[in-house]
Amino acid sequence: MELSKYLLTDMKQPISYIPQGILTGVVAVMVMYLVWKRRKAESDTKKLAVFFMLFLYGTVLAVQTFFSRTPGTRRSVELGLLGTWGTTWQAHAYVIENVILFLPLGILLPLADRRLAQWKRIFLISAGCSVMIEVLQYITARGYSQLDDVVTNTLGGCLGYIIYKTLIRLKRKK
Repeated sequence: MELSKYLLTDMKQPISYIPQGILTGVVAVMVMYLVWKRRKAESDTKKLAVFFMLFLYGTVLAVQTFFSRTPGTRRSVELGLLGTWGTTWQAHAYVIENVILFLPLGILLPLADRRLAQWKRIFLISAGCSVMIEVLQYITARGYSQLDDVVTNTLGGCLGYIIYKTLIRLKRKK
């Protein structure tokens, strides 16, 4: 029960960024629609919905990992593995939240482009995005760069892909 209390409390912040994500998603989808119209390509409503969700997610991710933090306030590198699990419920919550943070990536990428519907690609993209976030956090001193974050984010992307594959299989059975 203690863990869920921390998780729910910590989730309030990223949820508060959803309006910014919606705005970004709407603008991005409008631009995509106009480009498709100009090229006389047929617009795909499902594809537009997936890209809307990707832009919403990307915005929430960017605000959560960068723009919600004051530049120059956090700079360190922690290369120890599994050190952030710690001994407190709050530390456990942070690790779980890092997994949750990348779940949407593993679900949305294969929906956006079927060529990405392979676990190796999702693994590499999740790891690459996480490394990029950690490096940018270090450069801007907007976050602690931790190997554990890369591992848990990558795990989250892969778990998201498993959810995607499970939903696809369930859809096919119907």
